Amino acid sequence: MDIFENIQKELEDLVKSKQALIHRNKRKDAYSLSPDRLLDIYQNYFTNIYQTGNYTFKFSKNDLLYLFRVYFKMYVELNDNLMTVYEEFPKCFKILKEVNKKNHRHTPKTFVKNTIMYFSTNLYGTTNYVNGIPLAESLEPVQGTNIIPSTQINYKYIKPHKI
Repeated sequence: MDIFENIQKELEDLVKSKQALIHRNKRKDAYSLSPDRLLDIYQNYFTNIYQTGNYTFKFSKNDLLYLFRVYFKMYVELNDNLMTVYEEFPKCFKILKEVNKKNHRHTPKTFVKNTIMYFSTNLYGTTNYVNGIPLAESLEPVQGTNIIPSTQINYKYIKPHKI
């Protein structure tokens, strides 16, 4: 079973149970999708997913974006009203525009255009996955720890990069 079939099955189970999907986050209040909205999402986007590779489709509501980025932790690109959901989360990203304190107030330093950064887990729950992902300059942990320093970089400043 591929990732999209697993998502389809999980949504199908939620729809059958007629329960709201409630997602709690350390940083933000809970987000929920009503049973009716889940049924609508399932019927419009997940009834016939039988493909491999990335999944591209037209979308109209941001709760679908939240579902993929936050609940399922998948990489999603937006282009006008098209959404592409990556089958696998990219491991490496290139900075498209300079990231600094003016456009990312919590960044520890300035990252210049074309800097290569690596997807890293966020140990402290400080990333808002709707807006960006935690990226690190290196996957080497701080000496004597297993901590890899990362910072949230918003999606409009990055693109996947193949090594």
